[in-house]
Amino acid sequence: MKKLYKASASSKAKNKARLNNYKKLTTSTKIELTRAEAQLLYVGKISVGTPPVSYKMLIDTGSSNLVLSSERCPTNQCQEKQVYKASESSSSVKLKDLSEFFPKNSEKSKNSEGKTTLTDEDGNVLIQDGDKDTKRDLVEMTYGAGTIECLANKDKVCFGKICIDEMMILESIEEKGSYSNEFFDGILGLDFVFDGLDAKTNLLNTLYEEGKISNTIFSFYFNIDDSLPSELSLGGYNEAKVKKETLHFYKLFTNEYWEIKITEILYGDKVIPLCDKDLPCTAIIDSGTGPLAVEPSKLKMLQDTIDVSSDCSNFSTLKDIRIKSVDNEGEDVVFKIPKELYIGANENISDCELGVLDVDILEFGNRRSIILGSQFMKKYYSVFDKENNQIGLGEAVHN
Repeated sequence: MKKLYKASASSKAKNKARLNNYKKLTTSTKIELTRAEAQLLYVGKISVGTPPVSYKMLIDTGSSNLVLSSERCPTNQCQEKQVYKASESSSSVKLKDLSEFFPKNSEKSKNSEGKTTLTDEDGNVLIQDGDKDTKRDLVEMTYGAGTIECLANKDKVCFGKICIDEMMILESIEEKGSYSNEFFDGILGLDFVFDGLDAKTNLLNTLYEEGKISNTIFSFYFNIDDSLPSELSLGGYNEAKVKKETLHFYKLFTNEYWEIKITEILYGDKVIPLCDKDLPCTAIIDSGTGPLAVEPSKLKMLQDTIDVSSDCSNFSTLKDIRIKSVDNEGEDVVFKIPKELYIGANENISDCELGVLDVDILEFGNRRSIILGSQFMKKYYSVFDKENNQIGLGEAVHN
């Protein structure tokens, strides 16, 4: 197999030093993940409440919160899930006043019903006494797939062998847009957060604060064979799942997302002008998105560059998408996405389409960004290191 890059003697020495620094992190808690049926996304199981109830959770590095669909959610899709029933858990504690979790500089206003609202810098909206039935505060949150309204509770949560007795969770009582999906019961967000509501409902933060894990590092292995299990490691990375000589680390571009700087995107040797000369270009590594995703205004450009025949007649001639970046040591690295991971095709390869999403939330204004989702992460083992504000990416080992 062709190497990702040619490793020089100095490169090998840097890799050895880098891995020695991470050796202490290789012992971790491993959680089995499975690919959701007919989806490019992955779910893992947690248990919540007393007695414990098992839930299938979308593991999402693009959001921050632990959210479960509530028994009060009226949609058919909600009712097809394993919904959270706070009243049936003896360890559940209802939270009424959530204002302490919103910073003092939150924007204060009134909604159409005359309720006081607070909006934090992350776009979370607190509606004071917003729930008509209980007069408890409501939180409105927006995801790429839609908007949800949530109540807050504390309850016992177990993730693998680790348990938290009083984990703050959000219980969504209304789900709008395409957020509600029957293949998962809730979302387990692992995005980059520090404080406020997002931090209190972030499993990684809570595990670390309670001393359940020794660091805020986690990593993903997505199996290339969807019939075999994948895994999430908490507290380190699995050495057996990554080609160590290819594992490089990249400083985060911001502390808003798991986002690194890239320098160029190519189809074969042809530059795809998804990046602008006058703006930084970045890639968000997001387990909660399946395929490559771009700004809506850039989708046609990509489609025109990668001309995919719907009958797959040109499948054999399609080239790799190549993404260039520079690691923490200043070394140039090229990520290669083969056609098998960016083309949606049936089993017989007789019906093909370009597997790329257009996503509104990528329109930041101050930079050009793409999302590299689980398809990219199948090829590249991913280490998310909050302690050192960096991401490690290396070729995954598939037996």
